[in-house]
Amino acid sequence: MKIQFNKPTIYLSHSMRGDGTVSIQENCRRASKVEEKICRIFPEIGIYCPGSHDLSLQVLWDAKKITVEDIMYADLEILRACSGWMWWETGPSVGCEQEWEEAIKMNFTKDLIHYPIEIIPTDLLKANYGEVRRLLTPIVENSKKRFKESLNV
Repeated sequence: MKIQFNKPTIYLSHSMRGDGTVSIQENCRRASKVEEKICRIFPEIGIYCPGSHDLSLQVLWDAKKITVEDIMYADLEILRACSGWMWWETGPSVGCEQEWEEAIKMNFTKDLIHYPIEIIPTDLLKANYGEVRRLLTPIVENSKKRFKESLNV
């Protein structure tokens, strides 16, 4: 299946299981709220947030019909179809680190040694719109540029 987006789309990496202080559902709810906020500020782009699409995966996970590797495979396929990437860093995440490695291969960000602008340690739920705009504008502009270039290929 070939995934194709109709506008610049940024993959929003975020912790699912987190540090255990909140549930997977709460981590996904928070990430979905961040996705909504970003889309209000930047309506010209799309955001792919795994947590917004997690209900069916949770059902399969609870029924032991899907593995972490299966989920990561799908997430990385979706990331490859996007034109940008960012990580809302709320704590350690093996999955986000794998997505970061893929983002490097896609030339969405820098290598694993440097702390790139695409890793956002700020609490985006609490940040005001101006701060979110300031933090994400370079990521959004790079994504729009890559999307436009992909149309000319």
